[in-house]
Amino acid sequence: MKTHLTSLVATMALVFSCGGAIALLQQPRLQQLTDATAVLSQDDLERQIEQESLRLTLWKRLPTLGLDNLMAKWTFLTFLQYFGDDEVRQRTDYSLSPQYFEVILENDPYFWDAYLFLPGSTTMYAAKPQRTIEIMEQHLPKLSPKVPDRAYFIWRWKATDELLFLDNPEAATDSYQTAAEWATEYDTEEGQLIAEISKGTANFLRENPTSRAVQVSAWMTVYGNAFDDATRQRAVDNIRELGGEIVFDENGQVVEVRTPQD
Repeated sequence: MKTHLTSLVATMALVFSCGGAIALLQQPRLQQLTDATAVLSQDDLERQIEQESLRLTLWKRLPTLGLDNLMAKWTFLTFLQYFGDDEVRQRTDYSLSPQYFEVILENDPYFWDAYLFLPGSTTMYAAKPQRTIEIMEQHLPKLSPKVPDRAYFIWRWKATDELLFLDNPEAATDSYQTAAEWATEYDTEEGQLIAEISKGTANFLRENPTSRAVQVSAWMTVYGNAFDDATRQRAVDNIRELGGEIVFDENGQVVEVRTPQD
């Protein structure tokens, strides 16, 4: 079983390395959305954050008159501007991240990209993993295996947060199992691969809830979905702390993941 899991982790390294690159290409460049010309005092920044929080609260309650998807997309673009303003975020924080996703997913629970950005922004940057799970669990009952397309990934992202940040391997096992069941609905190569990997991870985690090899696999999910160097480095550092290793080629691409011996 360990050999099987090691093979799956190595395969996942390549899958998510490619997937992360594709996701980056698909997303607007965050820095291009940043208004770097405004120079604000700390008090001004705090007032700006407070006003934005109030605005998001209003957006959440505001009738959309049938324009739900438009509101979701507009809020997502506003989030990208907020998240991508590195200079301001360094002077304040990322605490508004979950509020953006409350608005986005309330208006469009099928917004796949929102689920992709939710863990990184809310769990990793705002340090609110429980809030990430609460937001996901509010909307996951509205989804089905094929709505949105490739919805099985959402369950895997949920499992990653539950395993790495909430120390809840039992919940992570259930999420991996659901990811496997949803992925079996697809006759694509990716769907079948994710079904096999997720089922294998759920079975192994059920018998080995403290497995470092499974944690390495979860950190590879973080690495593959990261949209900034700091998050990727954090994933690499945690993999090494667990006794694993990522091997890169001369172009910085992942070619091998060595798992620890549990």
